[in-house]
Amino acid sequence: MGIFFTEQKRENKNEDLQIGKRTKVSKLLLCKCSTMNKKFCIRLDRKIDETNWHMAYSFPFHSTMENEDFTSSSKESIVIIDRLPEFSGCPFCKNTAMCFCACGSVFCAKGDGTGIQTCPICGLTDTYKSSSKFDVKSGAH
Repeated sequence: MGIFFTEQKRENKNEDLQIGKRTKVSKLLLCKCSTMNKKFCIRLDRKIDETNWHMAYSFPFHSTMENEDFTSSSKESIVIIDRLPEFSGCPFCKNTAMCFCACGSVFCAKGDGTGIQTCPICGLTDTYKSSSKFDVKSGAH
């Protein structure tokens, strides 16, 4: 599936640089390392005028984040289309593949993330395949 961009003419070429104008939105995705069994977060970014999300970067979960508002499928469905060049994968094991379990949790996986994987949150062993749309319920663990 291709992504097509169309050029839009703007009267003010510096429109995005105006003070106070937001150009992107971010969300946090709570994940678990399948190797180290530790929590980590992925920041998802998208431009204001886009609907698709990009995995921007990851960082270890800290106990001060317990009450953060993580992305949840009970609130919305999100489409993650790619990872940005600065995304380095899981901060613990460096795996870059992310699996989205039927229980709603997200975890890192070796290789490309396809094939038989076991969710470190619910213990479900299943066959994973590539997909571009994920219903995320990552506040579950």
